[in-house]
Amino acid sequence: MYPSTRNGNFGQYDALPTERPLRNDGSSSQFYNPPPPSSFRTQLGLSTILKRRRRYKSTSIALFVIIFVLLGLILNNLLKSWLDDPVRWSPGDFVFTDPSYPRPAYLDKSLSTPLRIRLAIMSRVDEFERRQVSRDAVLSGIPSGEVQIEYKFFVGRTPRSYGSVKGWYSWVRLGVERWVYGDVVVLQELNDVPQRLSEKRYMALQWTASVPHHKYDYSMTMDSDTFCRFRTLARRLRHEFSELRPLEQPILIGRMGGHLVYLKNTVPDGNINDEDEDFVMKGPWYSYPLGIGYMLSSNITETIFTADPPLPHHINYPSDDVMIGAWVAGLKLFHDPTILFETTLEHSPPPQHRVYPEPYFPYAVDTKVIDDKIGWHDFKNRGANEGPIGWETACVHRMSPKEMRAFREMEEIRQEWDNSYHTMYPPGGRTDAGQTAYSPLPTDVEAAGFDINDTFDSSPTLKQRLAHITKNPLFRPIVISFSVLLTIALFKAFFSGQPSTAAVTPPSLAIETPDPRPTLVPNPPQTKEKDMSMWRPDAFAFASTPRPAYLDKPLPKPLVIRLAIIARVDGFERRQAMREAVLAGVKADDVRIDYRFFVGRAKDGVEGLNTKLRLVKENHLYNDVVVLDQFRDVPERLSEKRFEAIKWTNSIPHDQYDYSMTIDSDSFCRFSALARRLQHTHPDLTPREQPIMVGRMGKHQVYFQNTIADGNENDSDEDYFIAGPWYKYPIGIGYMLSSNVTQTILSIDPPVAHHINYPSDDVMIGSWIGGLRYLPDPTAVFNTTERSSAPPSPAHLPVHPKPLLPYIVNTTVVDDKEGWHDVREESTKDTERPIGWDSVCIHRMKVEQMRSLRGMEEIKGEWDAVLD
Repeated sequence: MYPSTRNGNFGQYDALPTERPLRNDGSSSQFYNPPPPSSFRTQLGLSTILKRRRRYKSTSIALFVIIFVLLGLILNNLLKSWLDDPVRWSPGDFVFTDPSYPRPAYLDKSLSTPLRIRLAIMSRVDEFERRQVSRDAVLSGIPSGEVQIEYKFFVGRTPRSYGSVKGWYSWVRLGVERWVYGDVVVLQELNDVPQRLSEKRYMALQWTASVPHHKYDYSMTMDSDTFCRFRTLARRLRHEFSELRPLEQPILIGRMGGHLVYLKNTVPDGNINDEDEDFVMKGPWYSYPLGIGYMLSSNITETIFTADPPLPHHINYPSDDVMIGAWVAGLKLFHDPTILFETTLEHSPPPQHRVYPEPYFPYAVDTKVIDDKIGWHDFKNRGANEGPIGWETACVHRMSPKEMRAFREMEEIRQEWDNSYHTMYPPGGRTDAGQTAYSPLPTDVEAAGFDINDTFDSSPTLKQRLAHITKNPLFRPIVISFSVLLTIALFKAFFSGQPSTAAVTPPSLAIETPDPRPTLVPNPPQTKEKDMSMWRPDAFAFASTPRPAYLDKPLPKPLVIRLAIIARVDGFERRQAMREAVLAGVKADDVRIDYRFFVGRAKDGVEGLNTKLRLVKENHLYNDVVVLDQFRDVPERLSEKRFEAIKWTNSIPHDQYDYSMTIDSDSFCRFSALARRLQHTHPDLTPREQPIMVGRMGKHQVYFQNTIADGNENDSDEDYFIAGPWYKYPIGIGYMLSSNVTQTILSIDPPVAHHINYPSDDVMIGSWIGGLRYLPDPTAVFNTTERSSAPPSPAHLPVHPKPLLPYIVNTTVVDDKEGWHDVREESTKDTERPIGWDSVCIHRMKVEQMRSLRGMEEIKGEWDAVLD
């Protein structure tokens, strides 16, 4: 099996973009470049340099180190821009040319006065590439006659989970970034973890309100993966919502969802525990801005920050955006004594009882909420609020850095900026036309109450900075230590996994795997007898049962499968056996497969270094292993691995494939037989239109609730669960989810629970399907368990969980006992069966058994190539 071409689509993975530390090639410039010297001249040159080494001052050393880092980063960005494939958009991503979506007239009407926005961008501490793309593709060149923006990126302090090397590396890069741009606020009192996002949002709003409210129109917050067309946004607000008066009215703008939780400030600022959360109660439903972003008028922003005590802002992810809606609703409703507010069983000990929240102010504040579904949405096929990008799209969520750059340069919108994103200047720089090119925010805060000292002041010159720093006697040893650590960090970053690819592949290519037939040459027929000692005497049933007629019937069309194989990071032999014995030679007329192996992060230290080196080599050969660097490769993280795998399977439009399939690396699948068996046993199934689950089923009754944030450091953390009606779940052999139900599952916001401890990771799949069916059903009975809350609540208490969707999704479950089973072993498990004509997925296979089964006379004709 030969490697795929690097320019081909085979092995590309584009749905789970991850931002890894940048790296360089480790080269450095020479002090001089003499002609080719003799041995004597070489020794003389080196001796001269060594004798002059004491002439170099501390400032020179510091300059050399900084230049080394900057040149490495610049070289890395240039190489990426040269080597990366261009973005290929999918059909339906844009509707600029669709006559159903004409260009509105207001886009051609200029504004009489500019819209003034104070913009806070939520970012992770290690999102260096995303911040740079936001500067280049979104913020640079905004016409000041239309929009005047002051902005900052907000990050927390580097988490301890980064380790010493990665932490130092991030610290150095962040220091350089702040030195150059001066636009990153580091909130040193907060760990940069999802649990502190609500506090990050609060401090970002605090910064926006740090100037008198009459000096700006809106306080705006958005994520770093949101692309905003600010000129379109300004014209849309002024012409479509001309009645708005942000200086005088309380206004909230964005894409809205609905919620009913209200908050009370009970956690003090400065708390150490990331999991601490303010008191939660429930009341009337209200609108809150979804994760795309939101705008608060300067009027309501000032009102929020005059509250004493401060409004509650310690809310666990993913409810950090719900917090904004809870403030706005609380300002209006807490004054009304007729409104019912109650405790919740999920956040308070039973019994449930009424509470009387204290109003934030002695008067009610009625905020005007603008739910702009057309202007604010997710990128197509990414999230529950997805939609195509058109003329009226102002803010697009869930875009990759490469897509942002490509979108900025599209002919339809590029004129909305004054300059191309390729032209970036340092702070205070000017273009040839005299226009200010890139101007970060001034640091002269006019109002007290916000600590801006941690934002870099770029006024002193670089020479003055270095002169001050190098006076310290510890400077030389620090520089030496830094150089060593930097070298280690770059080395570690290089071997942390395969580079991510953010290219968007068209559906017609994404589901096609290059034909492996030319790469596998059948061995000449062997006369020696096959080794059958690895099999039990009762391992097969081919001879005792007739061959079914359906195996010889041609298929009307090929079955299209997106296959995710769950593997251990060090399972090199198993992955190779899967490629050769299962995946190579699958007949394209029967099944079209696009597959990936999914592994977690290898161990740190020397023990994991060999694994990482082998993994890099393997991915250079096959480019089919997705390394999920966000968590360790341990059994406790299997559920998260399954969730990320399913996200990849649905990274193309769901109408372009039939099934999302997941199997373990010890499962042998006869794909041609599987396709024919599905057609024979269930000819009425339409996977692109029906919710379907196929596999070998067990039964369970736990329903998981999403309570653990992504990025959690503790491998043993698990989502809470309750008990409810019994449902079927796919046992560990594998499972197939129709593209219809896969799309439904991944459209749920917040996401379905996916932090489940092994061995319940396969129960999780059934819990999703059961939740879609029973959670919206008012007649279904749910009770607490010993793992329904922390501290544990009494079991068997009635509970009313929030539905995943507001309607029932009834999934067709196919329990195929004959087709999906374990191989015969020394046990009496009812999942074991002899391998026969109807066996399509066989579990718990050894590597040598896979190779042996592939070459058996009974089934080897199901592939185009023969393994002997």
